[in-house]
Amino acid sequence: MKRYLYILCTVSLVFSCTPQDGLIDVVEIGAGEKNVELGCMPGEYTMEVYADGEWSASITGGDWLLFKDGSSPGISGNGDSRLVIGYQMNRGKDRAAEVVLSRGSRTCTVSIVQEGIISSGLYFENANMLVGADGGQASAKLMTRLAEDEMEMDVRYDGAQGWISNIVKENNFLIFDVLANNTSLMRSAVVTVRSSEDPAIEDELHINQEGNSMVFTDVDFSLLKGLSSSSVLIEENLVLTGRVINDDLQGNGGEDVNISSTLKDSGRSSRVIYLQDDSAMDGVLVEFETAEDNTTSRFDRIRLLLSGLTLTCKGGDSEEPLRYELTGATAANVLESESGSISDLPVKKRRISELTDDDVYTYVTLTDCEIPIRKGPFVPVDLRYTDAMNKYPMPLRDRDGATTYLMSNLDCSWARDGRGMPQGSGEVSGVIVHEKCDNFEWDNAEATRLLATGMTLDYITGIGTISRYQIRPVTREEIAIAEDFEDGFSGMIAEYRYFNRNYDNIVKNVDEDYTMYPTWPTVPSPTDDTSLKSRFIRWKDGHQEMFLTWRDWSHLGPVENGVVTDPSGGNGVYDYYGRSAHWSVHSATASSGLIYDTNGPAWYCTQWTPEQYWLVTFSTEDITAANFPLSVNFGAENGLGETVGAPRHWVLEYSLDNTVWTEVTEYTVPDFTVIFQKRSWQCPGYKYFSFNLPEDPAILGKEAVYVRLRPDGSNAGSTGSYDGNAVVPACHSSIDYFSIRYVK
Repeated sequence: MKRYLYILCTVSLVFSCTPQDGLIDVVEIGAGEKNVELGCMPGEYTMEVYADGEWSASITGGDWLLFKDGSSPGISGNGDSRLVIGYQMNRGKDRAAEVVLSRGSRTCTVSIVQEGIISSGLYFENANMLVGADGGQASAKLMTRLAEDEMEMDVRYDGAQGWISNIVKENNFLIFDVLANNTSLMRSAVVTVRSSEDPAIEDELHINQEGNSMVFTDVDFSLLKGLSSSSVLIEENLVLTGRVINDDLQGNGGEDVNISSTLKDSGRSSRVIYLQDDSAMDGVLVEFETAEDNTTSRFDRIRLLLSGLTLTCKGGDSEEPLRYELTGATAANVLESESGSISDLPVKKRRISELTDDDVYTYVTLTDCEIPIRKGPFVPVDLRYTDAMNKYPMPLRDRDGATTYLMSNLDCSWARDGRGMPQGSGEVSGVIVHEKCDNFEWDNAEATRLLATGMTLDYITGIGTISRYQIRPVTREEIAIAEDFEDGFSGMIAEYRYFNRNYDNIVKNVDEDYTMYPTWPTVPSPTDDTSLKSRFIRWKDGHQEMFLTWRDWSHLGPVENGVVTDPSGGNGVYDYYGRSAHWSVHSATASSGLIYDTNGPAWYCTQWTPEQYWLVTFSTEDITAANFPLSVNFGAENGLGETVGAPRHWVLEYSLDNTVWTEVTEYTVPDFTVIFQKRSWQCPGYKYFSFNLPEDPAILGKEAVYVRLRPDGSNAGSTGSYDGNAVVPACHSSIDYFSIRYVK
């Protein structure tokens, strides 16, 4: 597969320099990298800007660079920011430009060098081409500085041999002769060109030649989708033209799927492309037989031969969107390709509530979004049990209170890269998908139906519907959310994240271990500050009960080759006052990403009944109707990995007097993965939720409002069944995060 270059700048603070007027100017302006190298293909570069106030940026020496958020050569901002810079294809030699950052009299200059097509590397401008049955001379554009005597060339045929000959390089083209095809069948070959001195520098040209009586019929997306309402093998030489909107360079190009409760297909993301029409109003999923068959690159416009592919129609009911998938593709099905860039994609912005079935498998930007969980990495799971899970759905909500999920493969490059998740708000771009997540939800009725057909429980997968639509960013850069919480649309009424390691009398609180104090808002002395009106307790048998502390998987990483590096630093875990390095990873499980300490970053209790619940009290004295919706965000799991039996079904309720309760929603809590009896409904980490409270005016202006998380009856799972069993008294259910947010 052709590979394009995506650059992610490192985060190492660089301070500039000397004030221009020679005077001392105590301001901060810097960039993550002072020297940036870009590939020759078009793309975008995200620059980390560090500043303690207002700043400006300008480009000098390069009209091939353009600020994404402005057409002029200058742009401005305030505070630490991300500056997105687009760059054009460089069809010539290497070129350079500078981005100058200014704050007051200080400047910081970032040098940007872009490799040219005429370079020491080589690749074909378009990886796939179609030649006519009559044969003759053909050519393909080859970008390289290498002379012909510095290259090696060979041809690999699929079927008929020897119909390509006299391959030579002339200027920027590879020229060759093609014999006439006197058969009625299409034939295919691959020409490989590589450097004689460095065989790693190579690229492939995939050539298809028409049969002498072949007739191709172009179809559009609507006509394609009209071919079947279920599943059909396409036998005609139909050709679909569309734009490829994904790749797998960062490991999140497509969904990896579980085959069973312990086996997964981790290579599927490299075999899947999403193809949309020129207007971005229609899309399909195309799955190749192998990763090697997928010869496309992101933003290619391709002509796809549909003969031999199976078209499957899925969904279209109350739970699943109507969507279409093509399977069985090989390299020969890609008749032709034409390289492109992200600028070739139509701008398609949506609010979450505006998504429709027509958006599935197209590229969309969701606006005014936030990730309402302020802790941990994108994939906060125990890395020892990732064979039982293939992706993680992180809640994503917008200013209107609509929610969906941001999908990250467990092994994508930014799942656990040490940076964590951004905490403000912004836009998220990616492919709109519908993916199941058995680890979060389980359709027990469907599982029972499949068991009756003879399918074994271990191989029942893909039945857990979490939402109608989700978004799958292809790169980390497409999650364009501000890093800082203050740069978002949400305010915080109360938040419980981590215990305060510095004050044991607060960790084991003033009322005999029965109450947690919030980590937001922060005050100098939580035990003495009367402004704190939020508390988190466990309620049992008409009184508060002590809860114990346990573990979670919030360690940010980074992960290298499946192992968390530097597990002793407490990376990404903060105390009450925002200071880091107060928590450690248990040395016995350094590879798991587990945070474990005597005071623990999560909290659990046992002995659950509908009369025993988590209870949070908070104030809405300063909240008005303009601050709706209020959201409740939390993470929960059952069990310790050895036992199961905590309540499966729960309900979220609120009250104005702690007596009369109104139900908000029902939800389910997964069991932690049992080591030797893994089930598809088990989750090796916390499941995160985001729910809106009703926009009830009676909630406003209250000194105390109550929210509780309560088991909905005595109903638990076992290692052999999802639910339907009695709750095990000794089995715990835990929470590792809880917050109440409002719209500022």
